[in-house]
Amino acid sequence: VESAIAEGGASRFSASSGGGGSRGAPQHYPKTAGNSEFLGKTPGQNAQKWIPARSTRRDDNSAANNSANEKERHDAIFRKVRGILNKLTPEKFDKLCLELLNVGVESKLILKGVILLIVDKALEEPKYSSLYAQLCLRLAEDAPNFDGPAAEGQPGQKQST
Repeated sequence: VESAIAEGGASRFSASSGGGGSRGAPQHYPKTAGNSEFLGKTPGQNAQKWIPARSTRRDDNSAANNSANEKERHDAIFRKVRGILNKLTPEKFDKLCLELLNVGVESKLILKGVILLIVDKALEEPKYSSLYAQLCLRLAEDAPNFDGPAAEGQPGQKQST
């Protein structure tokens, strides 16, 4: 097979044989005993077992993995909020408002996302805009405050009297 490659012939790994590679780009193969003849190694007891890149990435990028898990968790919370907003009617307001407050608003980022979802929903359904305004008021009263007590005297903030 190496002589066929050296002479310009197609190998079983070339892009022209349906390998899915891009034209002119160098081919990168996983290091396994099956293609060791192309990598200049001979298979033996020390031949590496192929490990999917997905599982090695999990170990190597623990910080990136944590942020990906956090993003997935935020997305799940936002999906729950959308579901609650889709069910919202004047009759179900109190029940769904409590459900929304217990959905997992744990950070300022999640709270901002929830508020943006409520505003978007109010723009989509002007018939229920007053209901969404009441929901925002309830969030302002009952949701956790992530700014802390130092933010009360800052300009641009609503001060209570």
